[in-house]
Amino acid sequence: MLARPDGRTSFLRHVVQTVPYYRALAKADRPDVSRLETFPLVSRSDLAERRLDFLSQALLTERGNLVAKTSGVTGEPLTVFLDLACWYDLSHCTFATVACNQPGLFSKFKPGRTGVVLITNEANRRQNSLILLAAKGALFKRRVIGRSHDADRKILKELRSKPIPILYGKPSYLDSLAALDSIADPDRGRIAPEAILVSGANLFSDTRARLERRYNCRVYDAYTSVEGGLIALECAHGTGLHVQSERVDLELLATDGTVRPTGTGEIVLTNRVNWAMPIVRYRTGDQATIAEGCACGHDGPTIVALPGREATLFETDRGAIVPQSLDRLLASADVKDYCLSQSGPDDFQLKWEPAGPETDVARRTAKLSAILRQKLGSASVEVSAVTAITRKGGKARRYVVAPNDESSRAGPSSGRQPSSSLQLKTGDQLCAIAYSPDGKTLASAGKDRLGRGSVVLWDLENVARLIDIAHTPERMRAVAFSLDGYGLAFAGDSGDIGIGDTRAGGAVRLVGAHRGAVLALAFAPNAALLASAGDDGLVRLWEVEDGTAARVLRGHRGSVCSLAFAPQGRILASASSDRTLRLWDVGDGTQLDRFRSSVALSAVAFSPDADTVAIGGWDGAVRLWDVGTGAVLATYHGHRGAVGALAFSPDAKSLASGGSDGIVKVWHFWTGDLLSTIEGHEDLVTGLGFAPDGTRLASASLDGVLRVSPIVSPLSP
Repeated sequence: MLARPDGRTSFLRHVVQTVPYYRALAKADRPDVSRLETFPLVSRSDLAERRLDFLSQALLTERGNLVAKTSGVTGEPLTVFLDLACWYDLSHCTFATVACNQPGLFSKFKPGRTGVVLITNEANRRQNSLILLAAKGALFKRRVIGRSHDADRKILKELRSKPIPILYGKPSYLDSLAALDSIADPDRGRIAPEAILVSGANLFSDTRARLERRYNCRVYDAYTSVEGGLIALECAHGTGLHVQSERVDLELLATDGTVRPTGTGEIVLTNRVNWAMPIVRYRTGDQATIAEGCACGHDGPTIVALPGREATLFETDRGAIVPQSLDRLLASADVKDYCLSQSGPDDFQLKWEPAGPETDVARRTAKLSAILRQKLGSASVEVSAVTAITRKGGKARRYVVAPNDESSRAGPSSGRQPSSSLQLKTGDQLCAIAYSPDGKTLASAGKDRLGRGSVVLWDLENVARLIDIAHTPERMRAVAFSLDGYGLAFAGDSGDIGIGDTRAGGAVRLVGAHRGAVLALAFAPNAALLASAGDDGLVRLWEVEDGTAARVLRGHRGSVCSLAFAPQGRILASASSDRTLRLWDVGDGTQLDRFRSSVALSAVAFSPDADTVAIGGWDGAVRLWDVGTGAVLATYHGHRGAVGALAFSPDAKSLASGGSDGIVKVWHFWTGDLLSTIEGHEDLVTGLGFAPDGTRLASASLDGVLRVSPIVSPLSP
């Protein structure tokens, strides 16, 4: 909140005029101080090797400059000079910002009383206290645990005896404090903070749950660093980390070398608070996904995924695996911490830390080995129990890829192109997918590994999770892209329907609702109308521009599971569990035709020429229905169990079907010949989609596997 009042332009002008590195650039090719993007990117090695060139000569002549060092966990420590205003912002305003961001927390601060307690286990740190001038004069205290048994007992006694508005530290430090608190003098009370604030290391979902359970309060995550101060803070609703735009600018360096404000890539930081050692377009080494806006209503940039320096992709003989999908399998009551590293294409090592002396180490080791053998295929996996995963003062890391390995890469930095078959084990339950019109991204709807409803954009060029559009308490069941690529509609068990604007980085608005779950969505080709249907048996049409209801189509007596617009957009097909498929005129809402079946219907797709409708049923058959004559042209038998999804190729030569047997079949539409069978799913195939050029077919399943397979168009008969 203490960014200089004269704004970004004056900050950059100060940089160019007083910092030798930028002053030299200005003589040759002056950066435009009104445009941050004209300044070059710099790295930690640049600042370390040429430190004096990056210091402001104007401010270093004054007294009062302070020095801080980065941890050095991921490389050589970097010395950062801070001016007094920056030090005040970092030491005082940060905690006032945190408290004001959480409802009712700032009122807990009292002059001269404990306000924030920082916990560390770094032996070289001094225990100290200072007055937080920006937080009503409350006290900030640093306490060091792990030095001795007696010292720890004194700290526990102090913390148990005083109200603590904010207990602060790295997750592993607070985990260690909680363990001490649970075994030392249990009859003398417990540490009871109002809130937990963590930063400086990744906050894993099992660690968050354990801290909230042990301290009986909410845990808030923050993204901080010595170079950037308070960079982003988790919102009160837990739907993302709001970038502190009044302090910093964040950009993302993508694998193709471009720098963007949103998407997925390496965080590029500009800290406008520190004028003594200006940090301008600094490559942090941390990976993130940033969207514009947040589901809570925040309209600024929001970090929706922050793997940091965690590996985000393992490649194995079974395809690519998102490591975070293993969280629920590896975490348990017996496991305090773990780290899985890949040292070669087929070589993995898992180190795990037992939760306590009562843990059956041999049994848990065998269980973890079995889990990884099942998930990693024929790869060699070495599992060993250790006394500690994270060293004192270190940062916890769960998933690591050896930097010199040529066949395995840590996610977005790999630049991997899906020229061959791609398989991602996302860890989510996938209920629906949709291809973007440009073929670069896939949208998925379902339920994530934390049990929340989720809508995610996947970057197919970089094989990475791009943006989490939404998180909801209920499972998401349907998703659809508008043909202009700007609208992304989604809905699920709650019955609410949302539309995300991809141009605004995922900004979401609600357009309508059903009574009961929404199972299907479809945009009209002109993107002006959105059709929705679900458990209430109704098909609803919505005006996309203003979200008003256009009309309701009544006739089905069971759940409507699938929708498809004809290419011209005048006709809509709906398939229902009531054993009927109906064709509707969306202009006046009249029913044009009806197809009766002997089984419940589960999927529908219109051919690109609008002459044929493909219909999938619970008997595993795919029927082709001629719209003009009402005749069944052909029936394809190939699935054991229900047909969950259908898709025509853009050239109308191929038809893909996916079933509850986990198999995807591609048929020659004109001859009925089976062209290919794609395996790899272990549950109902819920979504299919051809890339706009027809060369790839995406499939998704309830098992969480997302596949993209190359497709060769058949020759004409």
